[in-house]
Amino acid sequence: MTPSQLQALACEDCPADIRCTTLQGLNGPVLTVVITHEPTCPWLARVAPEGATLVRERGIVRHTARTTA
Repeated sequence: MTPSQLQALACEDCPADIRCTTLQGLNGPVLTVVITHEPTCPWLARVAPEGATLVRERGIVRHTARTTA
């Protein structure tokens, strides 16, 4: 995926951060994308308030809320 394709995964409702890495799966490399939303993100509250992990053959996409420490 190109950087612009990854940015398209970002939320339109908040300034989400996107991190990606390639991990080694049983059948080869697996792209892993983590999208960290602001805690006040309306999309995350509406669609996946507890976060969401989508697993597909070619990769993993995880939506999480930013935590403050």
